[in-house]
Amino acid sequence: MLAIENSSSSEPRPHPDPGLRRSAICRDHGRREEDGGVQETPLSVVPSLVPPQSSVLSSHHPHLSTSSKGRMVTLESLLLSDTSRASRRAAPHPLIFRLISWAIDTIVTISSIVRIPLLSVAYVFNPTPFPGWSFNRLVQIRTERFRGTLLSWVLPTILFDERRKENWDLYTEEEKEGRVKIDVLEIPPVDARWTGGFASLGEVKAETRPAFLICPLSGGRAGKDRADGSRIILHLHGGGYIRGHPLWTPFPYNIARATGLDCLSVCYRKTLSPSSSFPAPLFDALSAYSHLTQTLHYAPSSILLLGESAGGHLSLLLSQYLHQLGLPQPGCIALSSPWSDWSPSYPSYAENEPYDSVCMPRLRGAVLSATRYFEREALKSPWFSPSKASPGHWTYLQQEGVGVYLQYGGREAMRDEVAVLGERMKRDGVRVRVREDVNGVHTSALTDGGARKMFEKDLVEMLSDGNGAEDRA
Repeated sequence: MLAIENSSSSEPRPHPDPGLRRSAICRDHGRREEDGGVQETPLSVVPSLVPPQSSVLSSHHPHLSTSSKGRMVTLESLLLSDTSRASRRAAPHPLIFRLISWAIDTIVTISSIVRIPLLSVAYVFNPTPFPGWSFNRLVQIRTERFRGTLLSWVLPTILFDERRKENWDLYTEEEKEGRVKIDVLEIPPVDARWTGGFASLGEVKAETRPAFLICPLSGGRAGKDRADGSRIILHLHGGGYIRGHPLWTPFPYNIARATGLDCLSVCYRKTLSPSSSFPAPLFDALSAYSHLTQTLHYAPSSILLLGESAGGHLSLLLSQYLHQLGLPQPGCIALSSPWSDWSPSYPSYAENEPYDSVCMPRLRGAVLSATRYFEREALKSPWFSPSKASPGHWTYLQQEGVGVYLQYGGREAMRDEVAVLGERMKRDGVRVRVREDVNGVHTSALTDGGARKMFEKDLVEMLSDGNGAEDRA
């Protein structure tokens, strides 16, 4: 059952150049839908914890955003005053991590002899909390969370070649059947002009990263240069910034196929060492965005920024950083369960703990590793906790006509933060649609057929309402 939606009817402010009219690729209907369990979702607002400060605009790029007047704390200003004090913790050697994983999997398997009978008793004598809650789902979630808790004391090690598409059977099978074409690209490092504020972080540098161009053969452009205002998806995958890969779920392929658009999914660095912690993933996302606009010549307004979980967070971080640099925004941002509070401080973490596989000990470890170069107070800033943005923070999205789509699960730990994020964007005049999968868990658009179809339907509808994207530059 899915509940909809909160949206603003505010119109975007015209682009400062009257000869370059902005046409967003996503437009909101400003209407309420009634379809069985589909209902309006009430959202609440939590006071912001972040005082506004001056923004930084770049003078190096021809596409300066002169319409955005919002004031924001710069990401660089949140760095530790002495970054040499940062943690040196890193993922172990692959062999050691394999041994640790084997030992933990053994513990999980042996303990299931006791845990599964106990869970059976609990399931029989406790009322079903909501429709669709099954014993198999209970066992799966408890097992995943138990394993995650045991693994939380160690950072995972990447045990595969990130550049090989052949590692992922789903995509290779689809490619053999002629339904998709996948090109492996090397995305060059982002220009040093855009990373200069982090010069003090000698270990964290912009690097060449692999990316996967997913082209559904039913309608994609197979990576051709943009010559007619066509659109493209830029996908940032989830995984808590400590694991994951562009091809580890069918999500980007499903969205590319549903929309008929090509999708570039970048394999950004995981925050597993001093050299790959933040801002490294941001540099990689910015490199991919630059590759689309500067190398493949897509208009920024023709880019659909897609992300789930940590990838949703990185999408919001990229959007804010583009604004800080004075660069143009993507035309649309579509997110499934974006991780929006690194504090974490919302009640749904405790309320939905029995139903969601999100493991808090592992999440806390991921945050500490990712933000090792930043002050602890940075976790409350909208850079790392977008749901805590103060009034006016998201106004730049409204001013550039960016459409936003958010979907979250009513039974997931991150429910409240995504709902509040949507309300705060709405408060700032952003055209945002918020969709709740009432009984869904984290990123249900990836795992539940109903939530996935609704995500795809909403997105196609938003794109078709855009009537094409026009260059803003």
